[in-house]
Amino acid sequence: AEPTTYFREEFDAGWESRWVESTYKGAEQGKFAWTAGKFYNDAEKDKGLQTTQDARFYGISA
Repeated sequence: AEPTTYFREEFDAGWESRWVESTYKGAEQGKFAWTAGKFYNDAEKDKGLQTTQDARFYGISA
């Protein structure tokens, strides 16, 4: 049987229009960054979501 993809995300430019960040924890809510991080092979191709602050709450949904 052939596999079926039900959800696919490349995290390319425009990801913010496809995802909604939670506001549940208000001021304690951390921010996401679109970055390749510290370790990558290709800075553009390896971008994804990264949490930006320690000891914060994070929530996001597509």
